[in-house]
Amino acid sequence: MISAALTAAVNLAVVSGGSHALADRPARAETKIDAGVFAITVAGRRAGRESFEIVDTGPALEVRTRATVALPAGLTTIRGTLRADSDWKPRGGTLETTTRGRTIRVTLRPSANGVEAATELPWRSSISFTRPSAQPDLYFGANVIAHLTPLCRETSAKEKTLTAFPAAPLRIAPSSVRRYPLTKLGTPELQLTDVVADLAQSMRIEAVCDGNKLVAARLSNLDLVAVRISYEELASALETRGRGKPILSTTLVELPRKVRAGDATLGCTLLLPATHAEMKRARSARTAQGPGVSPGGLTLRPPPPTPLPAALLLGGFGTQDRDGNSVGPGDSHLFFLAVLAAKLGEAGVASLRCDDRGAGQSTGDFRRVTLDTLARDARAALSALRHEPAVDPARVAIIGHTEGAIVAPMVAARTAGVRALALLAPPGRPLDVVIIDQEQASMRRFGLSQAEIDANVVELRATYDAVRAGKRLPASLSPAERRGIAESTPWLRSEFRHRPLAEAGALSRIPVLVTAGGRDVQIATADAEITRDAFVNGGNRLVAYKIYPELNDQFAVSKSGSVADYSDPRAQVDPAFLEDVADFVSKATARAPTTTAAQAQPPRALR
Repeated sequence: MISAALTAAVNLAVVSGGSHALADRPARAETKIDAGVFAITVAGRRAGRESFEIVDTGPALEVRTRATVALPAGLTTIRGTLRADSDWKPRGGTLETTTRGRTIRVTLRPSANGVEAATELPWRSSISFTRPSAQPDLYFGANVIAHLTPLCRETSAKEKTLTAFPAAPLRIAPSSVRRYPLTKLGTPELQLTDVVADLAQSMRIEAVCDGNKLVAARLSNLDLVAVRISYEELASALETRGRGKPILSTTLVELPRKVRAGDATLGCTLLLPATHAEMKRARSARTAQGPGVSPGGLTLRPPPPTPLPAALLLGGFGTQDRDGNSVGPGDSHLFFLAVLAAKLGEAGVASLRCDDRGAGQSTGDFRRVTLDTLARDARAALSALRHEPAVDPARVAIIGHTEGAIVAPMVAARTAGVRALALLAPPGRPLDVVIIDQEQASMRRFGLSQAEIDANVVELRATYDAVRAGKRLPASLSPAERRGIAESTPWLRSEFRHRPLAEAGALSRIPVLVTAGGRDVQIATADAEITRDAFVNGGNRLVAYKIYPELNDQFAVSKSGSVADYSDPRAQVDPAFLEDVADFVSKATARAPTTTAAQAQPPRALR
């Protein structure tokens, strides 16, 4: 969740590098450098168009744009003019963004450091100023595709890092050349250059260039793809760069399941070894004892497989499908839970994972979900898992990721017989505290001043205090923020009022695994430490704890330490992490219920 004040700040991205003063020269007739129209899609659906032209007026370059785009916040109209010198250093201009009849106006003005930005918000009487500490070189407006054109000049065989307005890093990867089939241009293949840039560890920008001409772009945070008219065939290439679901081993099977959870029906997947796919519940003691034997001692049928240990998998924050993928434009698709389930299956552990309410094949409205709703749904899924013929109901664990790591102890404390807990990237503090920490870190990455950060934090705390207490929201919030909070109030209030790890003292006799990624920019490793200590201080001697220094919140290797890495189609859940989780669950669920604490020490690799 990102505050509107921060959103307004990050809508401006100005890259700083070398310094080239605007030369004094007489005005002359305009020379058109480039012009065209971009067709825009969001999550693969038509969303709008942007028309633009880039002209040389003599004193400056001018980028003139007009766009209408259907964004998640609503139908948005963007229009503006950016003035820059010949090296694209911004010198002035205006940008107006109108959504639901309200217009945000950003004005660039000359200053001692080259340029400053003034933002006028219709719901506030004041104007906010952003003054960079150093001269910026390039300016990217809010979702303006034509402003990305200078990236086509940044082609290089080496990685480079520039600075974004007001002081955010823009890391540009080595560019690569690809051949694209573009039959509409009359060529079977056209050689184009790909430029990938990560902005402030928060957004990945992919640009496709035909020389110095921008012909396509993708913004990962919105799953927005823009393709210049006559280059339409690039759209399919950009829209399919995401990863697909991993292929399941032939030794495993996935079986569809439906779980009734109160007023909703959850669409779920049971994964287990193929050897157990046809197991049925024994109908009598005779069939439960083993194979039938003829009078002559010959076996008439093979013995049934031994029921398996199993794990219930609980996903993270926000609406997710059963594979652990967030539902919505620009969200990550690493198939985290699907990959984890497959690893457990290879270790002989069955698993059940379900779509959240309102996602995939699950009914219900996610906007009405609270922590208690999630816990009730998880208990219903756990009961269904225990009733599976292939599952030993006395050997079931719960694995929770981020928000699932909050729900898992809630379920275990209220359900007898849970054999183990694996808490992956667990929040150890109330959600409002976690969010405020995230926001401060993000604002620092974008280079906001400490005064701007402090002002935003004051507003965030006032907002969250009002949500927790059920009081009126601060008047300074934007209409979009108010709508977003109103839609999420039941869930937010339940999170803000919940005391994390209150159940730890009641779970002192079951093995607990706590893991975190050292490069997780969403849940701090300090939260994992708090989680570990809560169980240890509650008397639990069976706590395993491990930090993976190179991994992020999705437990994939993070090259940049940023959420932009989620957009990397080559990213994958770390095999060593998967091995550790599967090993922990296998050992924890393999022990008889009477095993003593001395016999049930955590796996050596995780101590």
